[in-house]
Amino acid sequence: MGGPTLIRGLWQRRVIDELGFLIVPLLFGQGSALFPLTDAPAQQRLELVEQHAYPDGALAVRYAPAPDSR
Repeated sequence: MGGPTLIRGLWQRRVIDELGFLIVPLLFGQGSALFPLTDAPAQQRLELVEQHAYPDGALAVRYAPAPDSR
C-alpha cells in the first residue's frame, strides 16, 4: 500500500511485481496522478490477474506485467 509518490518511485525502479487498485464509484475532483506522463518509464503492458466486484459498486483489480514485457 502506498500513495502516488511511493508507487511512482518504485515503478520507475521497476521493483513492483503487481499493482492492485480499489476503484470506488465516487468523484472527488482533481487528485494526484499515479503515473504522470512526464515521469513515466517506457510503456509496459499489464495483464489483469484478478478482479472482484463489491455490492456497493466498488471494484478491486490486480495487474501484473504481461509475460512478454518482463
